[in-house]
Amino acid sequence: MTHKNFRRETFDESCFEETRRKAEEGNAAAQFRMGLCCFEGCVCGPNKKNLAALMKQTVDWKNVSAPDSPDEPPFEGSGAQPNPSEGVRWLRRSAEQGYMPAQCCLGRALLMGVGVDKDASEGLEWIGKAAERGYPPAQYLLGMSCILGNGVEKNTSEGVRWLEEAARRGHASAQYRLAMCYFDGVGVRENHSTGAKLLRQAAERGLVVAQQDLAVCYLTGDGVERNLSAAVEWLGKAGPQGIVIP
Repeated sequence: MTHKNFRRETFDESCFEETRRKAEEGNAAAQFRMGLCCFEGCVCGPNKKNLAALMKQTVDWKNVSAPDSPDEPPFEGSGAQPNPSEGVRWLRRSAEQGYMPAQCCLGRALLMGVGVDKDASEGLEWIGKAAERGYPPAQYLLGMSCILGNGVEKNTSEGVRWLEEAARRGHASAQYRLAMCYFDGVGVRENHSTGAKLLRQAAERGLVVAQQDLAVCYLTGDGVERNLSAAVEWLGKAGPQGIVIP
């Protein structure tokens, strides 16, 4: 069963009840899905980001075009009323069984203080469990937390180490953030050539901001040989949302 089973156009009441039954019987994957359903309709942060969409982005890391707008909630019509505290309860039950997507999402909820009292220390502990086992979204979140000093003492070199682990496994956002580290000399020796290579990796996975920045690299010859044709090509792939007009 995939996440799309809970979208409005495919929702089936029996599907939801079957997932609930499995969750109550102790199935970790079903508990995780129930947790996500409970976050449906909840928003967080100053930009009122849809929390279910943020959670889905966390786990659906191979699909960088996953909805990230409050207007595109990926679990719309799941049959569950928004109840973030209940969502945390389900995520915790799944995380305690070692289900890495749940550990990662529970950690994120704790970092944001949604559905539970904000506890960065516990949040990073859960994220760390999944990161240590090689889960790229957790490695990315842990890396960014170390670089920004979010809930942990700021340690840019440690943050870069975690971003490298996630980037090596194909996590596009990690590849992009790691590229920025190389361009700016954060946690590593400044190296624009390596930064451009990482930008290309993220761009090839469809990350729009990477496509835009890679186009600028080709336009200016930053880290790559100047190539106007390549710049136009990558701007075209980025689409209108990737073109910034001063």
